[in-house]
Parts: sequence; C-alpha cells; structure tokens
Amino acid sequence: MTQSVVPPKMRSSTDWKTEITRYRQLLLDKRKETDDLISSAKHTDVCNVVKVVDKSYLQRAYHTDESQAFTEQAIKKYTLNKECAF
Repeated sequence: MTQSVVPPKMRSSTDWKTEITRYRQLLLDKRKETDDLISSAKHTDVCNVVKVVDKSYLQRAYHTDESQAFTEQAIKKYTLNKECAF
C-alpha cells in the first residue's frame, strides 16, 4: 500500500543550494523594489505639511471626545464581573 514519491527532477545538493540561493536573491530584489516604491510614496506625502495645534496637545493634556468615548467603551466591555473576596 505504501508508494514512494519520485520527484520530477533529481538534483544534487549543490544544485539545490544554487537554485535556492538564486530564488532567495530574486525574492530579496522584489522586496527591495516594493520597499523602495512604498518609501518613496510615503516620503512625498509627508513633505511640507504644516499643522496648527493647540498648546494642550503639545503638553499631552489634550483629549478628544472620540478617544474618551472609546476608552470608556473599552473599559465597560472588558471589565470583569464584580466578585466578592473572602
């Protein structure tokens, strides 16, 4: 019942190593191209952007209503049941 699997190509260990090295380099080159495209796109979006902010924002005393509501909702959702200790 047991059948052996025969690979379509028989290769030596050095052939495997060279093919894996070549394929790895190809993947690294593609990754570098993609990273370069992404970083150049991000870089052009951020240039020359000026925002007017409140002084309280810079002093970390600034809280938006959205963040406060989100925090309260998360506390309410994940608070454990009240249990009495002995």
